[in-house]
Amino acid sequence: MISKLPWRCWHTLAAWRQNTFPRIRSAPYHIAVVWKLDKMEFQQEIIQKNYIVSQLQEIYPYCIEDTDKSTPEQIVLRTNLQNEEEAENFKKHYSAISNTNWIVYNYNPNPQKFVFSKTWLCHHSKRHKRIAKRNADCKAKLSIVIKKITKATKKTDKYLKYDMPLVGEVKISLLHTHNTTSAETLRMLRVNDEVIYF
Repeated sequence: MISKLPWRCWHTLAAWRQNTFPRIRSAPYHIAVVWKLDKMEFQQEIIQKNYIVSQLQEIYPYCIEDTDKSTPEQIVLRTNLQNEEEAENFKKHYSAISNTNWIVYNYNPNPQKFVFSKTWLCHHSKRHKRIAKRNADCKAKLSIVIKKITKATKKTDKYLKYDMPLVGEVKISLLHTHNTTSAETLRMLRVNDEVIYF
């Protein structure tokens, strides 16, 4: 059964056996795990999730995980983001924390049901790629929706009933098809127009 694994599985498994695979504590935001061979990879995803949440909460105190919707492959967060500017800043902060860049996939400038709604793809996706080395066919997505507070939405969304309504819903993919901490990947990160200071 193991002999039929793709070569990338063999590479990951061999590195782990030789103790050269990045350890969880030394690489808290290593999110390049795609192949699920055993519980080792599942545990790494959980550590990644906790790291991301804790880092974001230092910047956004009103940011909590929606554990009912989160999975090992995706974090769902609720925040008190109010508008497009705050949503874009959230994306920039997350990019800095996770060593990732994002390109717009879907955006409605005049949404009817929401205040704001936008989805990005990892910049190592195949979308708009002229340079082959940037195309890892990564499927990771980041989406931010800012909900309207109405009688109807408050009935179906408990987070809108808080004293500080958490109208922002953020969905973050944890799985990437590439290493996010390698020197080559870091060199390909696009520099933002603004430098974010923590």
